Amino acid sequence: MTISKRNTDLHMKYDNLPLVSSIQPRIISLLKIFILTLLVLWFLPPSEVTAGTGNLNEPALIPKPLRMKPGKGLFQLSKATVLEIPGNNAEAHRIATFLTDRIQMAGGPVLFPRQTGNTNKTGNKVIIHLDPQKKEGPAESYELKVTVKQIELRAGSGAGLFYGIQTLLQLFPPEVFEKAPQGTREIFTIPCIEIRDQPRYPYRG
Repeated sequence: MTISKRNTDLHMKYDNLPLVSSIQPRIISLLKIFILTLLVLWFLPPSEVTAGTGNLNEPALIPKPLRMKPGKGLFQLSKATVLEIPGNNAEAHRIATFLTDRIQMAGGPVLFPRQTGNTNKTGNKVIIHLDPQKKEGPAESYELKVTVKQIELRAGSGAGLFYGIQTLLQLFPPEVFEKAPQGTREIFTIPCIEIRDQPRYPYRG
């Protein structure tokens, strides 16, 4: 093959390829879009880019309660926290141990349930209140309120109280579900929130 023919073949081959000048602007445009997207995600607050349950400030609880109203601040559970059980109710005392045992197994402070005649809403405390007079909603319904000073859980039945404690434990840091030596964790923080829940169906799956 002569040199002139080889040059002609090469010209024909490269003439069929897209011009570099036509590809380059498209690459630059794509890079600009990619960089802009990264910048937007970088400067957004974490709550804006995390998948939530409708309200971006709501904790992801399972099952999702019927009503949730996130508050401001944190409750600090420590060895100074008092666990109070209004009334002389053995069932409430027994169910409260699901909470105290879990905290203790995770290396948190030891809380001894204390039964009282009525609810004293002062001081740093967790109030577990089984109120048979509470007739609102189904038997498994409960109300949970967390403020910077107190946690109060109220239910009209032992089942409601039990489900309320399961929800409360989900508000703790994940470390509460780990096993650790006693005294490993002196403080647990729980976000302030108001929750009202009841089963949406006659049974819970």
